[in-house]
Amino acid sequence: MQNLSYIELLNFRSFRKKCRIEFPERGLLRLKGNNHDTGGESAAGKSTIGHAISFALGRCIFPATELQSWDSEKPPQVTLGLRDNTVIDRGKKFAITKDDGTLVDGSSAQREEWLTTYFGGLDSEQIQALTYRGQR
Repeated sequence: MQNLSYIELLNFRSFRKKCRIEFPERGLLRLKGNNHDTGGESAAGKSTIGHAISFALGRCIFPATELQSWDSEKPPQVTLGLRDNTVIDRGKKFAITKDDGTLVDGSSAQREEWLTTYFGGLDSEQIQALTYRGQR
């Protein structure tokens, strides 16, 4: 089982500036948003975290062009750190740093295959179901 350690977002949907979210080792993380325009919690960016996790794992239902920050011309960048020190960088570049500090070599397709193996052979649909559930 792979546990999330942190996620960093940059130029990703409503997150224009770099934002880092640390995940607890155990239990649940509650996301509470505040929409500065309306004062409510709706449209505060909470769903963006799920999209970012899916994006880092290569399983997001939206193309990267739709995930780019609305306030930036720069491409979205997501870094997902796992508890075993594996780090997945996805954006303009796609890189995976293994727990021993070495990069996963090969083409993007080979890195995608490595991720599938790393997550115990879960296919795209299974990973997508575990990382993001659409609203309504």
